[in-house]
Amino acid sequence: MKSDQISIMSSSDREPSLYDQLGGDRKMSLFVDYFLDGVMSDSELACYHAKFQDSYEMELLKFKLVQFFKFKLDGQAHYIGKDMYEVHKTLGITDKLFDKACVVFTQQLRRLKPKMPVFREFIKRISDLRPCIVIPLPK
Repeated sequence: MKSDQISIMSSSDREPSLYDQLGGDRKMSLFVDYFLDGVMSDSELACYHAKFQDSYEMELLKFKLVQFFKFKLDGQAHYIGKDMYEVHKTLGITDKLFDKACVVFTQQLRRLKPKMPVFREFIKRISDLRPCIVIPLPK
């Protein structure tokens, strides 16, 4: 192959990631704030997040969620942190609670007014986490 036939692709030549289409770091940080406010204002969901009443723990959770969602939406190649199964395996989260959290998630995501394909794909990728989050406790 001749050197003049080589095509170099810059980052500007690629289609923006779902993360960037959603609005990048600024919009994701806003979404995480909305989402966690919604979770913490629901007593049934908030009881699973009691340690996050501490402001330091809450800020740490927000940072981790932004990074996790960035990874899930192809905004970065790697996520450094515990996987969803490890985080949730001892909590005994039911399908009913997962569904309730998904309603909060969906309501808060709508506040960002994303384009419908981005909205649907984000919801799908989060819904696909059900087996990693809904884990019955041993009897």
